[in-house]
Amino acid sequence: MNVFKEAVAVCGGILILELATRLCDNEQLVRFVRSLAVLVLLLSTVTGFFSVDWRETISVPSMDPVSEELTVYVQEATQDAVEQRAAQEIQGLLATVGLSPKKIQVRANIGVEGSIVLDRVYLEFPYETDVERARALLKGVFDGNTKVEVELDGN
Repeated sequence: MNVFKEAVAVCGGILILELATRLCDNEQLVRFVRSLAVLVLLLSTVTGFFSVDWRETISVPSMDPVSEELTVYVQEATQDAVEQRAAQEIQGLLATVGLSPKKIQVRANIGVEGSIVLDRVYLEFPYETDVERARALLKGVFDGNTKVEVELDGN
């Protein structure tokens, strides 16, 4: 409805401009009135253009169920790959100091902007000395946001 009002205003402005041109004999006055009318019409058109609620005018199609399933699948696959890669990196780090864990579990969080944060790292070792050495090493690697659990294997 707003666009209709703007169109009526533009047509009315053109009509007034034409009447002023036909009724005035003075050429400078005609040019001034024409310039003023053009300016008003341009401002009216630009104002009308920016006052349209584009969210209602442009409809964004919703994702179909197949696309949603594919998106979830890709997110889960990415999550698994990140966690697996992080576990490999931790295992490589521990191997440099001669430690070999029996079990490594990593839980990662991938943010909306793509940032990757390791939420939890769980390790099991066969010997108590390995547990202490791994705790000391990983304490310096991870910040306080990552929960690091290093335990003795219960078997």
